[in-house]
Amino acid sequence: LRIITRAQTIHECLHLLYTEIPSAAVRDPRCNTRIRRKVMASIGNIIEDAYIEAVGSSVYDNTAFYLEFGRVSRLFLSHEDEGTMQRNFSIMKEDSDDETGKKISTLISYLDYMVGFLLYPMLDQGDPGAEIASYVEATKPLFLKGSMAPSPSLRYDYTGQVFTVIEPLIPDLADEEEKKAVTAIDRETERMLGGTKTHSTSSGSLLSSSRTG
Repeated sequence: LRIITRAQTIHECLHLLYTEIPSAAVRDPRCNTRIRRKVMASIGNIIEDAYIEAVGSSVYDNTAFYLEFGRVSRLFLSHEDEGTMQRNFSIMKEDSDDETGKKISTLISYLDYMVGFLLYPMLDQGDPGAEIASYVEATKPLFLKGSMAPSPSLRYDYTGQVFTVIEPLIPDLADEEEKKAVTAIDRETERMLGGTKTHSTSSGSLLSSSRTG
């Protein structure tokens, strides 16, 4: 427990040192709906996590062990019988029409695959599904370049490039369906990426919190 706690603390401190807070997604005119803002933020979180953990391991002595332990422990927590994002989206699909459910399921599958690609190289993911294969291949180089970009603005530029490529995957949703989709993505980014409160685009982020104790 001490190791996991220290790993998470180090990870979030690295965000405070290296990540732009709040995310540029909150000011981006492309993020004009909740789901578009959530997708942009999720892409950015994947890239930022890869960057800060690589830099932290290089710059600060003895952090690599904790960061690697935290990543592996998160992997065990996130892999359950029904999959990751798909499991949490199953309830929403029951309430959505088939076409809407299929679109969001595809989007979630893509995000899930890219988390594994960039942050869990120890996994054998297999080939991406046919519905996301072209998007995966087109954005892999952008994720890799983004994770090595030296400034938050450059990393966000790569985030935006990824967003542009996968924009056809992002559906326009009615209010209630959008809330459920954002919740599903929230659950899985939290599960796969760890805590996101230091760099969330939501009103519940640490910087916007009114709590003082």
